[in-house]
Amino acid sequence: MFVEHPAAGPRAATILSLIETCKRLGVEPYRYLKGVIAELAVNPTRVPEELTPRAWRDRAEAEKAAERAGG
Repeated sequence: MFVEHPAAGPRAATILSLIETCKRLGVEPYRYLKGVIAELAVNPTRVPEELTPRAWRDRAEAEKAAERAGG
């Protein structure tokens, strides 16, 4: 991959790593990235550990389980 700016390579690597991690965990990458960006727009001081693909998956699974139990 060719990049024009020195910071672009590491940034691209971070995004690609997030996408691949999502795929490995069974999280839809577009939905994850869209949700994280929306969450950061509302709450920019959000704890980064709460926004990892693994935490995102675990929270979604807990919400689904709660819906099944309550619904």
